[in-house]
Amino acid sequence: MDSNREQGQFIIYDGGCGFCTNSAVWVRDHIDAPAVIVPNSPAVLAQLGVSSIDAARALQWVAPGERASGAAAVAAWFSTSSARRWRFAGWFIDARLIRPFAAAIYWLVARHRSRLSWMFRLHSDERSSP
Repeated sequence: MDSNREQGQFIIYDGGCGFCTNSAVWVRDHIDAPAVIVPNSPAVLAQLGVSSIDAARALQWVAPGERASGAAAVAAWFSTSSARRWRFAGWFIDARLIRPFAAAIYWLVARHRSRLSWMFRLHSDERSSP
């Protein structure tokens, strides 16, 4: 078992969404954050205690004693990066005055993720899974 699994930090994304898959791959490749990135599946959701409804709505961050969804999950994920600029980005996204705007932007992107996948011709199988 790798150290990320031992730390128990997981990001669950919509593996059937090209935009979501490509975004998860980009973050994995550019932000050194110690989370296991997994597409949602019934087995993963059951193991981590996440409902299929929550996973269908938004990105999920699961860590020991902590869980976040949507923009808050992005903030939590970025906050674990070894790079100061990404930790700052996580803090900024979660700042009290920014949080409502980040949530609104996340909701807008999540709602139109299939259109974004189509517009940018992003397919979930186009890139290697994280």
